[in-house]
Amino acid sequence: MTQRPQVPTEVPSDAPVSPGGPVRGLALASAGAAVVFAVLGFLGAAPATGLTGALVLGGGLLVGAVALPGAGRVTAPGAVVATVGMVGVLQAATTIRGSGLLIAAVAVAVLTWLAAVMTALLDAGAFGAPKPRPAVVPTQAAPAPWAPVEGWQPNAYPAYRLDWQSVGSLQRRLRACLYGVRAAMPPAGAPELTELELYLAARARGLPVETPGVRR
Repeated sequence: MTQRPQVPTEVPSDAPVSPGGPVRGLALASAGAAVVFAVLGFLGAAPATGLTGALVLGGGLLVGAVALPGAGRVTAPGAVVATVGMVGVLQAATTIRGSGLLIAAVAVAVLTWLAAVMTALLDAGAFGAPKPRPAVVPTQAAPAPWAPVEGWQPNAYPAYRLDWQSVGSLQRRLRACLYGVRAAMPPAGAPELTELELYLAARARGLPVETPGVRR
């Protein structure tokens, strides 16, 4: 008994994909700059406090999370959050009297935003460095249903044979074949004939039953 050949397919692996070296480096730079920006807020830099400061900090840390195994693609959302926070910081800086601490906070916020945006662009392959493709593992397609083997089939037996002028069993047909080639003929009901019947029935599995059939 044979089956139709199976065609192997490929499916994505569940293993996490690590970002490339440049992406990981920029992501860590964005997270580090965001932490420095938060520290400047504790030192009294007004733009680093409130909602705008939280957005810059959150966006930088979210982009930096891409360096962690299995974090997923979070660079684009992190870059968007950092951009919104950066706009708020610049607007706040124009309404506050300039000082060294203020300039430092704005500069660090700009660095955080630039690192976040560059990380998102590299991760998306915008500069010709696409991120690694997920690994694939081969798998076997679902087994095909049973199919009959081409050739002579016994699905019409017991059958009426014209040369017998009567209905005969499959074992009678097998014994007639052995007689025709002058081979040793086992008696009717012998285990060898029963095993041959079982084999031929397996070959014909899936074909409609035609009993009683008519054969020459």
